Amino acid sequence: MGTVINEPLSDESSAVLHKYMDSVAFYVVVHDYFFRHRSMSAVRMGDGERAIIQTYQGALPRRYLKNDEWLRKYGLRDSDGNTCDLDWLGSMLLDAGNSATYFGPNMAGLWKEFYDLTTLFKPRDTYIPGLFSCYWGSLRLVHAFLRLGKICVVCGQSAGVKGRLERTYDLSDGHVEGIELRSYLDISRVLDAVEDSKAQIFLFAGGPPGKMLVVDCAREGKICLDVGHAMVALW
Repeated sequence: MGTVINEPLSDESSAVLHKYMDSVAFYVVVHDYFFRHRSMSAVRMGDGERAIIQTYQGALPRRYLKNDEWLRKYGLRDSDGNTCDLDWLGSMLLDAGNSATYFGPNMAGLWKEFYDLTTLFKPRDTYIPGLFSCYWGSLRLVHAFLRLGKICVVCGQSAGVKGRLERTYDLSDGHVEGIELRSYLDISRVLDAVEDSKAQIFLFAGGPPGKMLVVDCAREGKICLDVGHAMVALW
């Protein structure tokens, strides 16, 4: 994340810093939305999304945006070699960050320009930590959270993630659903599957193509959280 800080923050960055709620507070916020039967979306972004947005805005693309392994890893190139239109995706990422109920730009952008995201989006009164799902894991909040309501995981290898969560947290078979999201070409199918699902809480780990999905699926009356790789690797 780049947590070595050698000088004071700018006045603008300091003001933004004090708008970040902590991960436990956000955990309580999600519960509040659930018990009020309200939909919500939470989207996180980091340097990869920043590079795509800047390319859409006219900057030269970062080298890794042309790297086959990176593009495949984050769902931007499918098994047939078709590549996502980065201009389209950059526009969608801006929409996602501006439209989500809660937005978690990488906090390191407040002191390292390479990670800066807040200046690309409209100002907000509140931000959430981009690593909230990691902290939920380390604070042992995941078990109670997964029991809050019926869960659906939206990610690659969703069947494996679903089964592991049910075993690890002693959840009944079928408490967790799974919807496969491997690349940008899955977006329409995922939207249809979410609309048909009985789950109440949707957890996404879909890379850049999954960000706008989080927002769109919340419009179906769901709680949709971009929890990212923590769900796959740490929970």
